[in-house]
Amino acid sequence: MKNKRLFYCATLHLVVMDQNQTKYRAALLQIFQYRDFRVLGLNSIFSSFGGMGETVAIGWIVLELTDSPFMVGVVMALKMGPHLFLGIVAGAVVDMVDRRTFMPFISALTALPNIIIALLLMADLLELWHLLLLILLSGCLNPFSATTRQSFAYDIVGPALAMQGLAGLTMLSRVGGMIGAGLVGVAIGRSGLGVAFMIIGIAQLLSGGVMLLAKSAGQAAPTERESIIDNLKGFVKEIRTNKALSQLVLLVGAVEMLGFSHMTLLPSLARDVLKVGPEGLGVMNSIKGAGALLGLAVFASVGDVRRKGLLFLLVLHVFGIAIVFLGLSKTLILTVMILIVVSTMTALSDVLSQGLMQLNVPNKLRGRAMGSWLFAIGTSPLGYLEIGALASFASVGIALMVNGLGVVILAAGVTLVSSRIRKL
Repeated sequence: MKNKRLFYCATLHLVVMDQNQTKYRAALLQIFQYRDFRVLGLNSIFSSFGGMGETVAIGWIVLELTDSPFMVGVVMALKMGPHLFLGIVAGAVVDMVDRRTFMPFISALTALPNIIIALLLMADLLELWHLLLLILLSGCLNPFSATTRQSFAYDIVGPALAMQGLAGLTMLSRVGGMIGAGLVGVAIGRSGLGVAFMIIGIAQLLSGGVMLLAKSAGQAAPTERESIIDNLKGFVKEIRTNKALSQLVLLVGAVEMLGFSHMTLLPSLARDVLKVGPEGLGVMNSIKGAGALLGLAVFASVGDVRRKGLLFLLVLHVFGIAIVFLGLSKTLILTVMILIVVSTMTALSDVLSQGLMQLNVPNKLRGRAMGSWLFAIGTSPLGYLEIGALASFASVGIALMVNGLGVVILAAGVTLVSSRIRKL
């Protein structure tokens, strides 16, 4: 009798496991049943190919021109600074337009600065002020492109699959970023920076071109459209009354300054600590995406998560600890292993914060919610300058450890104090 009972329990357990695995696979596959989501995924792959390749190329060229990790921080600040000033405006614009028709235009436009940099390099005419001006232009275009892409993903899959849609899109983005970082690093080493920037520009042009294949505005596309001024007024009212949204904006901004600023030091980590060249930097940026892909695939497969706010805070704890260990690493293999964890946490942090912001506002405000997310990450220049200055004054390792510890303290404090975020 006992054996029969054990057999029954084991059989039931296997059946439940099989049903759960089927449900999880279905959650991941369901988002790809939407044709326009597959098109948007291609856009994300090409866009991230260009974006991550641009990060590698910019970091390397600035380090070569100035030999200063602080200047790398300054240049990255120029690239991200416009998010702070244009994030909310971008959200207001995106809520006013048809996102499907706006995507090809804004995606292709992001290619312009990199193509100009490539032509100036090939003609041996590039000066530092050219680079700074064109990077600033690129930074001004990115808020519009990113806000449109994330909002359109929600439009396509709807609120029930919003988190899975954002996770799937980020997963494809990481694929493009891995390929872009690796190929651009190789291109810099073998063919020079001019060819590398041209490859980046072509990828960004392709990201706009594929969006011409999109057919529908999406099932959750807003039906109410107002002027930019009215959109901005509506958002100001929402941010004043929606305490969960305002707390998320502050938290994301702080994490961006303390945690995401670690990317500024990767060129210095590669050249000065690990003693590898641009190919090594490309490999570091490429391989670290593997862990992020795995984490995002699992997250996209598990269906709806009830305590998204609590999960977000847990991710931030792990993120900060991983950055501390990154500061302690002295070998390429260990660094890559830690970067896989760091990259996984950055990806999950982005997906959870974007999803929480969009899910906690009215449908017509989702573009502006994404604009507020971009506004929050627009604080990153302060982090880039801080970590760059600390690395120049002390060392790369100490700068990473200080900022990582800051993320852990921040996450612990919010977990203890903010019941609103814990309960989301």
